[in-house]
Amino acid sequence: MDSLEISKILHNIDLVSQIEKLKKISNTREVVFLCVGNSKIWYDSFGPMMGTLLQYLGVENYVYGNIKSNIDVSNIQYYIDVIYKFHYNPYIVVFDNALSSNDEFVIKINDKSTTCAALSKNAVEVGDVSITCLSPFRLLKNNCCYYHMLGEIKRLGLYFKEFYL
Repeated sequence: MDSLEISKILHNIDLVSQIEKLKKISNTREVVFLCVGNSKIWYDSFGPMMGTLLQYLGVENYVYGNIKSNIDVSNIQYYIDVIYKFHYNPYIVVFDNALSSNDEFVIKINDKSTTCAALSKNAVEVGDVSITCLSPFRLLKNNCCYYHMLGEIKRLGLYFKEFYL
């Protein structure tokens, strides 16, 4: 087994442990999914696609953002305010994209907040956990990468379906 295969196995274990952690946290806090991005730009559509998939799967938590209702730099602060106004002690899981210098897609999970709209002057730090799709910057014009990202979204959806529902 090479180091890439070992890395993928460890990543899957990390993802499963995060989902199990969410199940435990949901006993004491409201888990809210904030799915950030623009569904019209393929390399920024990870968040809206995950939001749509979570809603389709019937995840019984609040999901903000999907392919019909994008959350981006122009309205993210509004949604953050709504979450804190209507949810008691929310545990916010942020799905977002980021550009990467790597040559392949990587799903990165962090037990900390993330900076949304990082390239704009209106950057916002939000979340308790961030699940970020790192998109290879040098492959942005290659549409086949879009299908790879869809595969990653499907894989994440299968984990949520199996372990969360």
